[in-house]
Amino acid sequence: MDDLREEVAVQLFSVRDAIQADLETSLNRLSRLGFRGVELAGWAGSRPERWSHLLLQNRLTPVAMHIPFDDLDHDVERVVAEAEMIGCPVMVLPWIGEEKRRTPADWSKTAAWMNRIGESIRRQGKRFGYHNHAFEFDHLESGETGYDRLIAETDPALVEFELDIFWAAKAEQNVPELVSRLGTRLTFCHIKDMTGDQERTFAPVGHGILPWSEWLPMLKVQALIVEQDACKDPDPFNCLKASIDFLQSKPESE
Repeated sequence: MDDLREEVAVQLFSVRDAIQADLETSLNRLSRLGFRGVELAGWAGSRPERWSHLLLQNRLTPVAMHIPFDDLDHDVERVVAEAEMIGCPVMVLPWIGEEKRRTPADWSKTAAWMNRIGESIRRQGKRFGYHNHAFEFDHLESGETGYDRLIAETDPALVEFELDIFWAAKAEQNVPELVSRLGTRLTFCHIKDMTGDQERTFAPVGHGILPWSEWLPMLKVQALIVEQDACKDPDPFNCLKASIDFLQSKPESE
């Protein structure tokens, strides 16, 4: 594929302040940048019905949603019902609280919980996944990592993975090996670049030190999701434009 634009979505956390201030204008700006998919990170004070109308109006497809642990734990039926209102197929857990990941036993309990939530979501016709940061790759007293436990103890039929490549690289993981290990359980990737200075912080894709020419061809996922947790430019839409323009310019076979 010579143009990756159709596969590229955007995590709306990247423009959270703009969306909170003016949802309609923000979605229109993202559409005009060339994004065709979005991953939600909350409703920003608007009802799902309004989101559905605006997403359709701007030709934006909701590929997934980030849902906090407590919402999934306490009211997963409501979460799925709201996702259905906008046609979103995948619920993603974006974070695990520290109290749920201190020991190997904690990770096992969390994996069992993920299986239960995944089963509940699957019964309602949707899918469930997990998004990583860097702490999952810290070594436990058992010698393994929390991510090892999640891969081993979650059911592939119930739990898929959304790999945040920046955080995996930040944790000094071998990204190609990790992608290969996840196999078909890897359905989405968060992509952003890393600065080459000592801080090693966020940069637009293609404007940092990560080897995208090597990595992009191996990412056989349902969508590449651009995310910019923080942006040095006062307008985060400029960072997103830099990322999608870079991705559009990269042949898949390069």
